[in-house]
Amino acid sequence: FWIGAILKLDPETLTNQASYLLPESDSVTDLIGGSSPTLFTTTAGTPLLAVAQKNGILYAVRRSDLSLAWQTGLAISCIAPARGCGSISTPAFDGKYLYLGAGVRDPESFNSGSIYAINPDDGSVVWRKDLGATILSPTTVANGLLYVSTSRGLEIYDTATGQAVWNDKKRATVFSQPVVVNGTIYSTYQTGELVAWNLPSPGPADLFNFSAASAIPSLAAGAIASSFAADLSKARVTVEDSAGVKRPAAVLYSSSGQVNYVVPSDTAPGLAMVTATSASGTNFAGAMQVNAVAPGLFSANADGKGVAAAQALRVKSDGSSSFPPVFQCTPACSSQPIDLGAATDKVFLILYGTGIRNIATSADFRCQIGNVDATVTYIGPQPGFDGLDQVNVEIPQILRGRGEVDVILSLTGQLSNAVKVNIR
Repeated sequence: FWIGAILKLDPETLTNQASYLLPESDSVTDLIGGSSPTLFTTTAGTPLLAVAQKNGILYAVRRSDLSLAWQTGLAISCIAPARGCGSISTPAFDGKYLYLGAGVRDPESFNSGSIYAINPDDGSVVWRKDLGATILSPTTVANGLLYVSTSRGLEIYDTATGQAVWNDKKRATVFSQPVVVNGTIYSTYQTGELVAWNLPSPGPADLFNFSAASAIPSLAAGAIASSFAADLSKARVTVEDSAGVKRPAAVLYSSSGQVNYVVPSDTAPGLAMVTATSASGTNFAGAMQVNAVAPGLFSANADGKGVAAAQALRVKSDGSSSFPPVFQCTPACSSQPIDLGAATDKVFLILYGTGIRNIATSADFRCQIGNVDATVTYIGPQPGFDGLDQVNVEIPQILRGRGEVDVILSLTGQLSNAVKVNIR
């Protein structure tokens, strides 16, 4: 009777104090099997627990009486999650979001798995990423990174955006949960190996690579990258992609400690190796994760945070236009209130970023300003500057008077960094 149920047992007597039984409409032929429960709390402090099941649904119930709080569909249901369906991945909770793996969302797609960040308050999807690999094990979250064991190896993602930042070059299938201790990642492979992966530590021959816009270690072909090392004056940059092809990168800027360059447009996705050779002949090398897209928005402070490095365009009903300021720097940059004008005026926000241009279709992207969907009128390369992308959006009149709000792009389910604008 209790197959597929969530039970609350007395720890001393094991008597059943409460239960939640899957609705018949959610059931599949084989109900046995699901994730272990994960305890978490909502932002309001309500104690809940979450369990994923083979039917591909994540259930959150109240710990007090096991009544249903919310449920979220993640993947198509099946009795064999190893085939890339359902979910038996125990969620991880970092105090902000729940993270877990699941099978394929769309049976018509070529992907066989997916990972999610879930809002603990209502089960809404914060970000998702489709993978060409299955995920069976619990996920691990630490230090702003999500560690995922998959059928193609160990992979690491940024918890805030879902952007991939590292992988083990498809070493072998991993069924166990990754363990992170003092910056070392321990992973056991189907081959029988136990591997300890050390996160990069500073050294004289290390090169650290990030998106020039978001400061996230995730890039896309054609995007602007920033790399840091001890001596990069007049540096030349070479990128060797996951297919072993080496290409020179166009350098935009170099100084003693930093070089900015454009990732070659035909760089294959996967883990690439970047080599920077300084004017003195010293080589610095470091790994870089290259994805199909890696959305990043430039901020006025050049750190991927704070007010957007953007422009505003107000168009009145008579056709006249003006450019209200978005930020002011004295020297630190702060947001300036954007006046939406009359109700008949249209005000557009012109955002600048990188890692955006390779988006496939309009169905794959959206822009939210203050958690409100904004109409995107243009997304693609910014004419005149190599590697720079531009996104034009219309600011919804409903945001009038909201003050400072976040602007976030979503491309194929993964997010950009958040930048801010001020709406009067």
